[in-house]
Amino acid sequence: MLNADTASLASVWGFLPTLKGLAMTPQFLRYEAARFRGMAGVAERESSKLRLLAMATDYDARAKIADDMTKPMPEEADTEGPKPEVGGSHQRVDSA
Repeated sequence: MLNADTASLASVWGFLPTLKGLAMTPQFLRYEAARFRGMAGVAERESSKLRLLAMATDYDARAKIADDMTKPMPEEADTEGPKPEVGGSHQRVDSA
């Protein structure tokens, strides 16, 4: 349920938050990946460094997927050759 705080935020931003959260743009994902790498650079524990680097790699991969999904696909090339005419005038040739 929406409480007064959520309703007021929704009216300010012009949308209601969903249960899945806000969409993460490729730019945001790359920014976060860089932030994770920076945090890994100063982390003292090796396990923390590895976890942060794994998160950075994951966010970079998600950004690449998001970029690929938003790029327009080039039209498929016609590799099958000419297509038959629909409703064309085909004459039957009888051999005598």
